[in-house]
Amino acid sequence: MRHAVAETRVPTMSSLLALDAATDAGTCGHKAATLALLRNLGFDVPDGFVIPAGVQASRDDIAAALARLGDGPVAVRSSGLAEDLPDASFAGQYDTVLNVLGAEAVLDAAAACVKSAHDGRIESYGHVVRPMAVLVQRMVEVVLADAREAFEPLTPVHFNLDRLETNPRFAAIARPANAAILVKLRIDMEDRGGRIELLLPYATLEPIRKMLLQQFMGEKFGRDNIWEGHLATELWTTGTEVRAVLDEQQLPLSQVLNLKVGDTLMLNATPDSEVSVRAGAIPLTVGRMGRKGQHIAVRVEAPVNVEAASSLVKGRR
Repeated sequence: MRHAVAETRVPTMSSLLALDAATDAGTCGHKAATLALLRNLGFDVPDGFVIPAGVQASRDDIAAALARLGDGPVAVRSSGLAEDLPDASFAGQYDTVLNVLGAEAVLDAAAACVKSAHDGRIESYGHVVRPMAVLVQRMVEVVLADAREAFEPLTPVHFNLDRLETNPRFAAIARPANAAILVKLRIDMEDRGGRIELLLPYATLEPIRKMLLQQFMGEKFGRDNIWEGHLATELWTTGTEVRAVLDEQQLPLSQVLNLKVGDTLMLNATPDSEVSVRAGAIPLTVGRMGRKGQHIAVRVEAPVNVEAASSLVKGRR
């Protein structure tokens, strides 16, 4: 379907706009205006700023806007005045420049985006609107780098940002019948944070499926303070069988096998004898046998043996 050629005039502006304020599609383009609307509604849209159509941004203006976003690479994206329309999406027609660092590089990338509005492929598309706004947003490289480190103990993984797509109709990840895993994360960086969702096709995880099923990967991956804290918490709440041993005897096997109901075993202990308190075969302390209420009880008479306790913990590990 071909559309009529149109030339649009835009009012002259003299300053950049924060993405939250870029709500006028007539000067900031439909892409930027849509994202601004979503941010103002509370959706987790990456922050950025807009160079409105017709604005000649200076290096100082760009540097100040980048400083507000914080360090890191940005994506410089076209935001055409006729882009993302119901009958003319311009998908893939205009340029986007990724991994841009510094004010000078942003200016060059913005010029490339504006220039793409005059490319021959736009003429063949049939719907020509020359004025072009430019949208600058934070990249997700930091998140991808952290995800790469998370997979490193299992297998080397390299995430490549292919393109940024705001229209879900053009985001093809896997066929509808294919299984996928949705990972929902909360990311906090100093005083800022937000949510991110990673959709991983099951086929990409199948080669490392057996490794993912392991409960613990081993110590070769280095020290993990979070894991250590979790392990310590689990150790302190682990149930341990404690035995109170009043006496131990060695008897012939024949005598043991001939025990009958009513037989009496004489213990080498008196009511005042010490009781050995043990965890399994490990002696922890000693006590005295007595009564508390309706229950037979043991009162601890000595501190817990430190060496024995250490042996118990090591055995649990």
